[in-house]
Amino acid sequence: MNDYDLIAPFYDIEHAQFDEDADMYQNFAELCTGPLLELACGSGRLLIPLASEGYTLTGVDTSEKMLSLAQERLQEAGVSSRVTLVQQDMSALDLAQKFCLAFVALGSFAHLTSRKVQQQALAAVRAHLNTGGTFIVDISNSDARYMENLSGQLLHQGTWRGEDGTLFTHMVSPASSSTSHLLELTHFYDQHVQGGPLQRTVVTTWLYLFERSEMELLLEQAGSPDAAIALQSKLASRVIRTDQLKGEVRRVAGVDMAINEESGMARAAVVLLSYPELEILERHVYEEPVRMEYIPGLLSFRETPCILGAFAHLHEQPDLVMVDGQGIAHPRYLGIASHLGLWLDLPTIGCAKSILRGHYNEKALSEEAGAWVPLVFKGETVGAAVRTRSHVKPMFISLGHRISLETSLHYVLACSKGYRLPEPTRQADKLSKDNAFKEAEEEQPPTLWQ
Repeated sequence: MNDYDLIAPFYDIEHAQFDEDADMYQNFAELCTGPLLELACGSGRLLIPLASEGYTLTGVDTSEKMLSLAQERLQEAGVSSRVTLVQQDMSALDLAQKFCLAFVALGSFAHLTSRKVQQQALAAVRAHLNTGGTFIVDISNSDARYMENLSGQLLHQGTWRGEDGTLFTHMVSPASSSTSHLLELTHFYDQHVQGGPLQRTVVTTWLYLFERSEMELLLEQAGSPDAAIALQSKLASRVIRTDQLKGEVRRVAGVDMAINEESGMARAAVVLLSYPELEILERHVYEEPVRMEYIPGLLSFRETPCILGAFAHLHEQPDLVMVDGQGIAHPRYLGIASHLGLWLDLPTIGCAKSILRGHYNEKALSEEAGAWVPLVFKGETVGAAVRTRSHVKPMFISLGHRISLETSLHYVLACSKGYRLPEPTRQADKLSKDNAFKEAEEEQPPTLWQ
């Protein structure tokens, strides 16, 4: 018996009258011409109204008790013939059909608290969707964030009266974590008749607190390479290639990644420096399992989620970000610097050590520091080959987002201190490889940007 078996009767009563999201799912169902799939279906709250509209559905849940209640409710509503109930974990979904619409309602996806399991679940959903199918995932972050700020308190969620007069009360005590994106919830389910003894059931659950960009990137990764390529082309049109720096540049961040292929771990490093002094203000790392294999041209889908984890530790917002990788000097004009710039909505510059796409006139490039020539791709200047140090190989600089190439070159050269790499990415490169450096624990870690 799992914990959800213990709370199934309480969950059923608590959510019996909740239908605020039912219209949305019915509207999406109207666009479908095939079966529907609900994951974490519970006791059938949404299955019943959809089946009553004539749709054929499969409901999946890990709890045997939840599914037993769902079967009872479906039979009472006279629609059990339209619904197949399956006891499975959504991360190991194995059904004998595909669906035109799949959904996870009421924040249930957040009960998957490890990155690996989240990825497995999304991959399983994709494998069960028809071509052109729709997946809806409800992330109830506002409710969870509200509880996060009330850590240690006892919150009354509601009291309901059963058909026999029994009173059911749900209280919850949240506890936030300073080292992870998890919210621990201790639930107290009380059952009593007025004047009689009280029966209490105590269950602890955990919720993963998703950032919006984090969830969007997870969904992007779950798509096929073809879908990711199509998305890149779409996002590239949103890249701003003109200067939109907000005021004077006083803080510059450098970003780099290190991948340990043996352990399967990714380590992102971000270093914040003052400008123009180039003194280190902050250093942060973030580690997690590698999310996907390396696919040329899709590096940002592999690395950006981990990089965002490092950025989440920054106390101060950078005015400019230099990224070890390409900006628009990319087959679809959306390298990791551009992709990251769109998610952070910050000016970014791609500072690459090699060419992904394009060519330049090597003979025309002087050996002296500060010299540069255009990097051309399909007849368009997408960047520059820049000599950041005399008589060493050039860097390949391209704008990322919210900055022009000319301004990108200005800041890259201003941040060069006699090394090939500009100082922000040089420091980030060093930190990403410094396994002795550990991120300090904070009682209340900052958000982007507090």
